[in-house]
Amino acid sequence: MPGHSNAALVSYPDLTCSRVAPPPFMAVGGPPNSLCVDRDSIYTFVSDVVHEIVAAAPTPYFHIGGDEVRNLSKTQYQSFVERVEQIVDSAGPRMIGWGQIAPANIHPSTIVQHWDPDSSVIQARRGGKVIMSPGPHSYLDMKYDSTSVLGLKWAGFISLRTAYDWDPGAAVPGVTDASVLGVEDPLWAETLLNLSDYEFQAFPRLIALAELGWTPAGRANWDDFRMRVGAQGARLAALGVNFARVPGVNWTW
Repeated sequence: MPGHSNAALVSYPDLTCSRVAPPPFMAVGGPPNSLCVDRDSIYTFVSDVVHEIVAAAPTPYFHIGGDEVRNLSKTQYQSFVERVEQIVDSAGPRMIGWGQIAPANIHPSTIVQHWDPDSSVIQARRGGKVIMSPGPHSYLDMKYDSTSVLGLKWAGFISLRTAYDWDPGAAVPGVTDASVLGVEDPLWAETLLNLSDYEFQAFPRLIALAELGWTPAGRANWDDFRMRVGAQGARLAALGVNFARVPGVNWTW
């Protein structure tokens, strides 16, 4: 929110500025509609949703989204982010938002998640933390290569080496290891139908990101990882995981 809220706008037309429900969004990407952020009743709705989710699924973190927002001015958008931060804080969790929220006047305790050329560095300069999820390396819904049937390619092809061979503490100028809270591999579902599809997109690339996340800077080594990850084939096969037998790895199963 305030974008990616089309399902709410369809169900509750009063959340739109026109009070007319938009059509259901059936395409890939971000819908063109957003919450009518200048209306106070919007924040009553947001508060109700946040508090209900927090009560149902207690967690120290609450991700508000904040990406791919259209048809709002900079002032409208930033004011929304700041008001929602207050709502989330009052509910208890620590707020997370995509990198687009960083220019708003948010607290250093709020976490910013980097995914595209955004403003995450602003939060790092405040002393805040950043989750690294750069699309060209970590988006598991991307194709492995041009022969892949599943997946998208807006962020490029992500081979196993591409998923492994990058430094979270140097990927964004100004966001150093000290500012990186961790790494995350998003896996969106536009081209996926079942668990087998999810497994194929996640493995073995998820293994690469896991090792990257716990390995000190300068210690990650692609050639060493490539030799070791092949042995995980037997483990994945024993678990019945539909993993991608990517080339360049001596898989055992």
